[in-house]
Amino acid sequence: MDCARASLFEAWGALAQLFGRFGNLRPLHVKIYDIPVSAEQARAKLREEYLKNKHVRDIRVIDLLVIKGQMELVETLSIFKQKSHVMNYFKETVNPKPTDFMSKFLSGY
Repeated sequence: MDCARASLFEAWGALAQLFGRFGNLRPLHVKIYDIPVSAEQARAKLREEYLKNKHVRDIRVIDLLVIKGQMELVETLSIFKQKSHVMNYFKETVNPKPTDFMSKFLSGY
């Protein structure tokens, strides 16, 4: 869990290692928290979360993301989270905002 990687390659290696740890423990998370998702759905969500930051190239930011990921892993394995916290990852993304006048008016936009 060392910080301040010397190169982008090392930072990506740490990120890949963290992704592997999450991937290996995915079935355990599903079992511990008794969440109603399959292993494939959990894998897809894990991949989606990692791909949110695929554009990051700054080594310091990647290190920060790795540290946050490690903290997330420890909190999840230590059962510091409740089922609702884990299920928040699986909720639908933001609903699209209404575009026409009547929809905006009715939604209180």
